[in-house]
Amino acid sequence: MDSVEPGQEFDVERLDQGDYRPVRRAAPPNHGTVDWLLDCPVKDFFTPIESESTESP
Repeated sequence: MDSVEPGQEFDVERLDQGDYRPVRRAAPPNHGTVDWLLDCPVKDFFTPIESESTESP
């Protein structure tokens, strides 16, 4: 009824002493995108590459 599925994550928000509400965590904006691209029927359409950090030491 509330679309709760196995594996979903929730935070617990305290409303009052002894009164709490579960708050569904939002999925990251690109969640599942890499898997979707890897499942593409066109061979070698997408190949993951090593990423280098853009942070300066």
